Amino acid sequence: RNCEEMSKLLGDYAYREDLEQINATDDLFKDIALREPAAFFEHATFHCKRIEEDIMERTRMYQSFECLEDMKGIIACGAFAPDMWTSESSLRLHALLPETSIQYIGMGKSCWAMEGTLQALQVSKLIGNCFKRFKLR
Repeated sequence: RNCEEMSKLLGDYAYREDLEQINATDDLFKDIALREPAAFFEHATFHCKRIEEDIMERTRMYQSFECLEDMKGIIACGAFAPDMWTSESSLRLHALLPETSIQYIGMGKSCWAMEGTLQALQVSKLIGNCFKRFKLR
């Protein structure tokens, strides 16, 4: 585990506006990463390797699914999320699930849980909207 090298990638995942926020997120990430089991890193490495070997792997996977036309829901995507692995895949998933809507998490990239209270509140509202929209039995 090279947490120093991994933390350099945080800009791809967490939206930050100033150096203080960047440093706080970096410290939080390193603290969490040091406590994670090896399986966490093996899982992440597996997915990164799949993308590196075949950038279209996820597209083909989505295309292999049967269209669930009657499935309703909300697809949440960070407003500043990287196109290659978040925004584009959200659009492809939406094409398979036409009854869903895409909602964007303002001031967010890919890891809303690490970005702060604003992003967490937005996700909470989306989950609340799902509960209101779809009565759970």
